[in-house]
Amino acid sequence: MTALRNNIIWVIGFGGASVSLGLFLAVLLNKPGRGIGLYRAAVYLPMVFSLAVTGLFWRVLYSPDGLVNFSLSAIGLGGLERQWLADPEVALYAVLIAAVWRQVGYIMVLYLAGLKGVDPSLEEAAAVDGAGRWQRFTRIVLPQMKGVSAVVFAVTVIDSLRTFDIVWAMTRGGPYNSTHLLSTYMFEQGFSLVNLGYGSAIAVVIFALAIVFIITYLVRSLREEDQ
Repeated sequence: MTALRNNIIWVIGFGGASVSLGLFLAVLLNKPGRGIGLYRAAVYLPMVFSLAVTGLFWRVLYSPDGLVNFSLSAIGLGGLERQWLADPEVALYAVLIAAVWRQVGYIMVLYLAGLKGVDPSLEEAAAVDGAGRWQRFTRIVLPQMKGVSAVVFAVTVIDSLRTFDIVWAMTRGGPYNSTHLLSTYMFEQGFSLVNLGYGSAIAVVIFALAIVFIITYLVRSLREEDQ
């Protein structure tokens, strides 16, 4: 049950944070300017590293004398210092932050591509009619990126369900099983504890969740194409 609960938290947290930050950065960097390409490259850079390398990198940052605790101490928040990956209360969220950090650049690139297809004349007409920036974004820009948002949603959910490398590289499901996802729990049961029957059952659950989502997504996409 802990792995299933963690997976639900992971899907919501990973999806919500990476999509929100990715969309925000795409809007922020979707304008001409000096060095804007450099900023885009910097945001996308973590995506070129594997999840295992990302996990090892963040393990160093989260170490007791690592950059995270050093930064908290430097800005007067030394009371928040802790062993991030050894505390069952925060370990899952610490791993989640590392995963979101890597995923944000990918989401940003998808939304940047979507923003290039938005018709600027509609936004200009709305501005002439007195629509504010937020109204133009929510009522004109976002509806035109409906297709991109559907792709982002599908990619994010599938990535959430198949997450394994970064959790295994950072905590191996610990401490006290507090960071186990269904995938890492399945691996531990099937290959570390050689409980192949139980591990196979968990793998079937993961497959069923993924296939239900994929079929739902495809059916919805086909219906929208027919309309």
